[in-house]
Amino acid sequence: TTNITTNTIVDFYIQICNLSPSLIPAPSFEVTDILPQNFVVTSGLPVGFTAWPAQPCTTLILSGYFTQIPTNGIAINKAELHLDPPVNGGPFIAQCSLQVASDCANLPGVIEIIPGHHSSSYNILAGSTVSISADFEIDQYVTYSNCIFYVDPGVEIIVTPGNTLVLENCRIYACTNMWKGIRVEADGKLKSADSEICDAEYAVLPENNSTVFLENTKFYRNYIGLYIPTLFTGNNTITIQLRNCEFATHGTIRPTYFPNQTTSPGLKSLAGIYANNS
Repeated sequence: TTNITTNTIVDFYIQICNLSPSLIPAPSFEVTDILPQNFVVTSGLPVGFTAWPAQPCTTLILSGYFTQIPTNGIAINKAELHLDPPVNGGPFIAQCSLQVASDCANLPGVIEIIPGHHSSSYNILAGSTVSISADFEIDQYVTYSNCIFYVDPGVEIIVTPGNTLVLENCRIYACTNMWKGIRVEADGKLKSADSEICDAEYAVLPENNSTVFLENTKFYRNYIGLYIPTLFTGNNTITIQLRNCEFATHGTIRPTYFPNQTTSPGLKSLAGIYANNS
């Protein structure tokens, strides 16, 4: 099954068949389910051993929903069949995998940026609602204006060397859990005006020899708004211009994109600006 969204009820059908009529009397059975992380059960399986029904096959249904998108968007549900008395080869195991998509990708009129595509595939985005579900590379000079972006957990926008991202009156929010932020690589440029960058681990992370211009830009609910990472030899050489920007929490920050996140944010932002070797 593909494109299951968060907070949407999912039914797992588990069919059990006795294809060995020589098992007389038929054994009692119990099915236990090893659920994926962040799955809330609304209707569970029977507990304890049950007598085998008169018909050869029986179907059990387990229902629930995902509260978060799993790592890489793939969830695995595993069921184990235990028999009493036991038979050779038991317990018997079956599993299924499904793709859990961002519920932001299903917003009305949304443009979904396909994993593996770069900014050259989206030259013109103006007045659009955009869902970003995988790391998005800026591989040219591109301007996005009057857009709202929803970014999936742990996803990063990367301005690659020699290229420029311009944001004009745009809003960037997390879809559910925290996203990584905008990383500007060496010789890359970020220009943001009249925009909001929210809900990220490091909203803007300029690497050595990059350029960042921020004007009338608001940084809300980020772990750190503007973060200059440690340079292990020498000092960072980064061109940064800030004018009339605001750094604030305004509520609580989003949950982490665990398990791959190395920082441990609390409920409030750590800092508006955190600079190393500068």
